[in-house]
Amino acid sequence: MGATEKSRRISTRRGRARSEGNVHRVRSWFVQFGRQWQLQAMILPGIIFMIVFNFIPIYGLVLAFKQYTVVDTIEDAPWVGWQNFETILKDQYFWQSVVNTLGISFIKLTLGFLLPIVLAVMIYEIPWTPFKKIVQTLTYLPHFFFMDHPRRHADQLAVNQRPS
Repeated sequence: MGATEKSRRISTRRGRARSEGNVHRVRSWFVQFGRQWQLQAMILPGIIFMIVFNFIPIYGLVLAFKQYTVVDTIEDAPWVGWQNFETILKDQYFWQSVVNTLGISFIKLTLGFLLPIVLAVMIYEIPWTPFKKIVQTLTYLPHFFFMDHPRRHADQLAVNQRPS
């Protein structure tokens, strides 16, 4: 037997060993998966949640590039490309609304972050314990009574009422 035949035979053996090792690894993975079926079943709701709320809505992004109306289906709507974005960017009120949105967000973030910290420090510094507990109760009480979001009842606001 020559050196080339010997090396060829060794390489085929190694190839078989590698493929058999891969098959064994895959089988071992399925066996391990089968042993842990309860754990795998516990993660299914999370996977389903991700698919429903993270991946399916991606299909709706196509609407930004179509002239969509409620009458048409998404497939029937004509493709307009960047025209919708050009229309928005050329609108006279667009940049003012961006500035207003960023300003309101900055104010809400600043007040929503700083005021509770200042209030907590002020309550902490109250020396008389009964008064401190009364102040804590009075500041937390609205959270328990008014857990509704204010926008839920927006139709009852005077601003949204039609004049008679």
